Amino acid sequence: NTLKLMFENRAQAEQIAKRLENVVDSLVANNYERKEAHKKITAALIDAPVFETDVFKRGVLTPTEVAETIAEKYSLSFTDAQAIVDARNLVDHLSDLLATHGLGNSAVVRTNFGAYLKRSWRIYEDPNYIPDKSVVADAKRSLIEDYKLSESKAQDIIDSFLTEKDRKTMSRIYKTLGRVRPGDLATRKNLTPEMQKFLGPIDNPTENFVNSVGKLSRLVFGGKFYNDFETFARRGGYLADTKEEIITDILQ
Repeated sequence: NTLKLMFENRAQAEQIAKRLENVVDSLVANNYERKEAHKKITAALIDAPVFETDVFKRGVLTPTEVAETIAEKYSLSFTDAQAIVDARNLVDHLSDLLATHGLGNSAVVRTNFGAYLKRSWRIYEDPNYIPDKSVVADAKRSLIEDYKLSESKAQDIIDSFLTEKDRKTMSRIYKTLGRVRPGDLATRKNLTPEMQKFLGPIDNPTENFVNSVGKLSRLVFGGKFYNDFETFARRGGYLADTKEEIITDILQ
């Protein structure tokens, strides 16, 4: 059942992603710059006050009314607005599963209903991404001037980002930045423009939607699989130790 649900969510996400890209193309066809189209759709996707739908008992609007509100507020057709609503609802649905199964901080997860959208960086998502030399130089200068690092330390950090192994996890990026200046560079909002450009922000809402669903799906279905496996193993007598006993055995 877990695998079936995972593939069903993946298929649904792929269909919604195609519809979101059609929204972008529709706006571009109506004389929007692609960057501005991305900005408009992203704003609609994370417009939490609008997404107070009855789906999660958070408000009084039905999904249809939400789509109508999005269409009016962002000057979109109802069809385009519906694609945005469906994308938002899928992300919130997965977030709800995450909280319901105890796979995350329920209060924090639910607080982000209607607003969570993973913003991604090309240096992490795209193995072929290589920043321009001028961008690399600006990032290094920022580390030296803005974060008061020595030239050698700044170069070490730049090199660490550009190696394949350091692109494999976002937490690695934040930990690396955190070591530069603990508590200051650990969040995206504290990155200098030069460092943001170096990391390569992905502004395409379709890509960020797909990355959001992918991340949440791995957390939800991976966690649910292991929870189901543990329940099955205990019922069959294959796993008698408590979690605490297992941890103790490992430590010993």
